[in-house]
Amino acid sequence: MPATIYEPLSTAQLKHCTVDFDSRPDKKVVNLVQYDQTIPVLCVTLKKGGAEYKVPSDADVNIRMDKRDGHHVYNPALGVNAERTVAYFAVTPQMSTGWGEYYPIVEITVGGGIAGSAPLWLHFDKNPVPDSAIQSSDEYKKLAQIVADAKASATAAAKSATAAANSAAAAKTSEDAAAKSAEDAANSSTEANGSADVASRSATAASKSEKGAAGSARAANGSANAAAASAKAAASAVGATFYGVDFSGSTSAGTRTGAAAEFVFTPGTDTSAGQNDFDGVYPWAGMRRCCATLNADGTVTVNAYKGQPGYIEDGTNGEVLVEVPLFYVSGMLDVNPRVSAVPMPGFRAPKKFQNADGSLKQKCYLPAFPGSIGADGKLHSIAGVVSTGNKTISQFLAAARLWGETYCINTSAYFEVLAYLMIVAYGTRNVQAKMRGVSNLYATNIAVTGALTSEAAVIVAKGALEVGNVISIGTGDEDETIASRRIVTAIEAIEGDTANVKASFTGDPITTTTDHKIWRIMQSTGTANSVLSTCGSPVSNTDGKHSFVFYGVENPLYGNQWRMECDWKSIDGVPYYCDDPTKYQWSSANDYIKLDTLALPGEDWAKNLQADERVPQLQITKEVGGSSSTYLADYFYINKSGTRIVRRGGGSRDGDRVGAFSISLGGDTSRSGWDSSADLSIPG
Repeated sequence: MPATIYEPLSTAQLKHCTVDFDSRPDKKVVNLVQYDQTIPVLCVTLKKGGAEYKVPSDADVNIRMDKRDGHHVYNPALGVNAERTVAYFAVTPQMSTGWGEYYPIVEITVGGGIAGSAPLWLHFDKNPVPDSAIQSSDEYKKLAQIVADAKASATAAAKSATAAANSAAAAKTSEDAAAKSAEDAANSSTEANGSADVASRSATAASKSEKGAAGSARAANGSANAAAASAKAAASAVGATFYGVDFSGSTSAGTRTGAAAEFVFTPGTDTSAGQNDFDGVYPWAGMRRCCATLNADGTVTVNAYKGQPGYIEDGTNGEVLVEVPLFYVSGMLDVNPRVSAVPMPGFRAPKKFQNADGSLKQKCYLPAFPGSIGADGKLHSIAGVVSTGNKTISQFLAAARLWGETYCINTSAYFEVLAYLMIVAYGTRNVQAKMRGVSNLYATNIAVTGALTSEAAVIVAKGALEVGNVISIGTGDEDETIASRRIVTAIEAIEGDTANVKASFTGDPITTTTDHKIWRIMQSTGTANSVLSTCGSPVSNTDGKHSFVFYGVENPLYGNQWRMECDWKSIDGVPYYCDDPTKYQWSSANDYIKLDTLALPGEDWAKNLQADERVPQLQITKEVGGSSSTYLADYFYINKSGTRIVRRGGGSRDGDRVGAFSISLGGDTSRSGWDSSADLSIPG
């Protein structure tokens, strides 16, 4: 039913907010309380590309909302203002059964077309007194309208058919129309997007059938039933959609599938927002940074979300994490990965959301920044520091376990969450082609072009360094006897010198001469914070010299440094997996599952992946023989002798060989170096 003019009651508490159907501006929080209903009314100003949007007179206006427990809300607007630029939505009991953050969208349907807005940001405070009378369930008021319309149409068809008197041939035509309506009903159960349209078309088919049904009331009634069944099936299917990509042959880029078929992913920079259609859909739309307290039992207490008072990234109000809402996946990452916000046949919840008892977490947490070991000996996720290197895998794990015995470092579960979200969003297996990350920054023997005495600075050629670079200074190559792992904080022009600049850095003053050399190592944490969009890099996404951010996670899976993974290892060329974070070790195969179903190839460019059905999140190179621009476009390293630790992604000097699927099984348990680090893994 097209949206009509609506005047809010004087008793209504209007909750003002704005949505845009093109751009994805910063969201304004709408504060509500659990079990709120009726009195609060969402007053939503409609925009398109920042300009005022006027709802067409024949358009429906609805709200769609995904609840954390897997239920959904799909309701029509109360109406629109006289100018048709503002839509009003009731806050219903089913919208407020839970507490926390929710991200509904506004939907406009007109002429068979559907357009969805950027998400709203609803924050429901927890009600201190639970209301047992309100049980969470699906709420489909919009589809109830469709069902009612279908039944009304069918009733009219039956009445008209009773009055008609015509041939059996005409009755046959009516029966064919009813069969088509039933077919639409079957299709609607599998087609989430557009399911309401299918129901409407079925109702129309019922109405048309009566015109040709002269003398066939029975056929008209059959059409009525089919229309109602179609609408019912559509209701059960709302929200059951997926976002996917299919890959075939040697081409790294894939074909988008499901609801993502027409989506565009263009990463932003610090001067351009790009275009990312995934910003408006779950689970991507629900990912957000927070600072949180890590409890010894493995639970997380959120202290503030980004944009709220108290949010800070230096560690003074907790670790900086990215909250990820529960989602479901299917398919192999290199063939047909799928992501859905709701459970669907053949889909599974990623390992990171699974509790030991089989229940599911409604959210998981990932570190926002690469790992750094602080003065307290713990592994941290904070901005403005140098991510730690020169530690063994056991030392990184020990630093993580200081938070609690179930804390650890990167795992295959961490990889699974990010890889599915990333590959589907990027639409390619060659992820570095979209955002290259820090893969070509490394350089040694950069000349010091002027002497300085007792300053935390160095004179270099213009363009040699940038703010955020991690550098060391010494006598050449990777020597760092003069200064070690300093962060460049400012680049200043030198009066009268157009060829050189003064680069200031963190730490104590030093004295430098033109005999010294600079080692440019990597980027410090937080250097991607200037990006204007959810995904992208400062300056350039392709030059290999800048960190990137993916929905709040900086340098996930690849770039800057290799990341050690601790839940699996290779023993004499065979992978072994352990599911218990308290038992990770590298001295024996005790407590590990031998994954001898997986035959690991020799060293070369990776072509495809394989997985053991017992450990679906661990997808490892199956065959090699690709290249830097075909298939996975990532490199596979292996030494099939002895126990080998896992490193993923590649670092600042690895060039084309970096990527989400790049794996090194070459180092032993003593492996350490500046180029290898580990991120903090929160239990789950």
